[in-house]
Amino acid sequence: MKNTAEILDEIESLKKEIEILKDQNEIRDILTRYAFRFDLGRLDEWFDLYTQDATFKTHAHFQNGLASIRTYYLSQKEQGGGLHIQLTGITKVEGDQATEINFQLLGDSRNGVEHVGAGSTRRWTFEKENGKWRIKTADSSIPEKFPVFSNELVPLNW
Repeated sequence: MKNTAEILDEIESLKKEIEILKDQNEIRDILTRYAFRFDLGRLDEWFDLYTQDATFKTHAHFQNGLASIRTYYLSQKEQGGGLHIQLTGITKVEGDQATEINFQLLGDSRNGVEHVGAGSTRRWTFEKENGKWRIKTADSSIPEKFPVFSNELVPLNW
């Protein structure tokens, strides 16, 4: 039978695990909101998901800071929409910082034809500001085909 100290230690450990699970769930919720808000043209709400010093990087472009992200995407959204499909990734939370690696598909409906226009692996970082998670980095410029299995990006001890 466990003594009181062991039970209290176990309770504290369970509290920490629950907090990590809550954080992971909140991060997945942000990624869902990221897709819906962008695709529905709710860009002001989409920008609210980012930190002020966020970076956004793809093979084609790089924005540093929320003002730069805002300027770029306000000009791009006029070119026609898409459909972001976020697949559940691997998330690691460490205090007020978190990282997720996931796959993202981007549907396209240009010229009246629905199809998957692109797919990428994206590395996200998040920062908790005043109790709320925000996107710090969105990077889909990762060159490997399946980098989620790379020990460099996702250490095997995750």
